[in-house]
Amino acid sequence: MDLFEFTDDRDFKIDLKEFRKRFSHELKCLNEYFEFNNKMLTERKEKLDIDLKVDIQMHPEQEESFRGFYEIDYIKIPCYFYNSAIVSLYSLLETNINSLCGIIQEETNFAIELSDLSGFNIIDKGKRFLSKVANIDFEKIKKEWNRITDFQKLRNLIVHNNAQMKNPEKDCNLIRKFGGVNISGIGNDFYITDISLVYEFLELIEKFIVSILEQIEDRKFKKFKRAIEIKKFDDYDKFLF
Repeated sequence: MDLFEFTDDRDFKIDLKEFRKRFSHELKCLNEYFEFNNKMLTERKEKLDIDLKVDIQMHPEQEESFRGFYEIDYIKIPCYFYNSAIVSLYSLLETNINSLCGIIQEETNFAIELSDLSGFNIIDKGKRFLSKVANIDFEKIKKEWNRITDFQKLRNLIVHNNAQMKNPEKDCNLIRKFGGVNISGIGNDFYITDISLVYEFLELIEKFIVSILEQIEDRKFKKFKRAIEIKKFDDYDKFLF
């Protein structure tokens, strides 16, 4: 029996309506969450402005000290939120790519799952799976993909290095690709200064996923007759698709 054998010769299309609904709802919830927290941060900054003004009026001789002390408050808490938002959005991207690959594998009875591919990077494995199994043309979304890899590197610095540059010369080049990210004058810390970067990533993910969905919905698939147990499959050029 041949390695790839179909149940019949009929083509079919994969229905992604439920996936689209769920993805759209996730985006909506995250957008509301970001708006709520941004409103809280704005109100907090207004209160800090008032508190700083009062402290300086009461102790003008300590103005420089007050400004240095308040600067930490102005930066830290917003930065905690912005960092967590970038990490949450990256997780959203990972989850939906993983889910999309799972739908394709289940609908087609394809023997190879995303987890069978070597490596730990879900985004990269998803790209390989979608390009080889679903015939997704990533050249059409090359700009979005390249920007996603930038955000991936930024997210890794946040998660694995506590928002510090491991290699200042190399990481500075990455940081400069983002508006709204400043490098601290002390040490190798960097911090996100406003929510615009968060919304950029949110819109990027939406555009990227929707573009993939449109390609999948235009694609015709066949259902495989049987699954074959394969622990690892690294020779991607031998994929049928």
